[in-house]
Amino acid sequence: MRPLRIGKQSRWHADLIRSWFPDAKICEIADHDRTNNLGIFDITVNGVLVHSRKCDTRTYGVQGHLWLRDEPTRQNAVWHAINSTVASGNSLDPLAWKDGSDKTSVVIRSSSNGVQHAALVVQMIRSWFQSDRLHIEELVDDSSDWNFEIMVNGVLLHSRRTQGHGFFHDDTESYAECCQQYLVRRAISDLLPESRNMAVIAARSMAAVSR
Repeated sequence: MRPLRIGKQSRWHADLIRSWFPDAKICEIADHDRTNNLGIFDITVNGVLVHSRKCDTRTYGVQGHLWLRDEPTRQNAVWHAINSTVASGNSLDPLAWKDGSDKTSVVIRSSSNGVQHAALVVQMIRSWFQSDRLHIEELVDDSSDWNFEIMVNGVLLHSRRTQGHGFFHDDTESYAECCQQYLVRRAISDLLPESRNMAVIAARSMAAVSR
């Protein structure tokens, strides 16, 4: 697993993650937004954004993401994101992790009951990005009727079974689902250089939803 990238004022959060995964390599990087005089607080796993603190006074960050200290729901999400890479057998040695393919991979894994929803999620993501570097795959997993997951480059970002998320596409007026949509959109955008401006556009849309 690549080092987790955590921004300013991160020691408590780094210690929390070490308590979950003692062998994880954690890299704390100071990153400061001088324009807004605010510290950036991002957590990335193997290069994939899983958490990005949002302040009301700026467009950067994901709505609903604050410090993890008092947010058990977000703690659960970050734990599952990290655990998904451990469970897949990715190395805990940061020197062993490599970008590999120049494509960004998105996998939507669902039970047979969720296949139609998965197809709609594929359409939604393709409407966001017109890039030949984006590979989207649908998988059927009937080990649980509740299976409906979205993984970006092998990192779990959305799960109906383990985190109580919905079908992602089907309630754009739901604040929680819009937050999930923006997280996945931002995570993919950060991995596609030609699409990084989409994060700013989506952030403005999220600000409108939250008002």
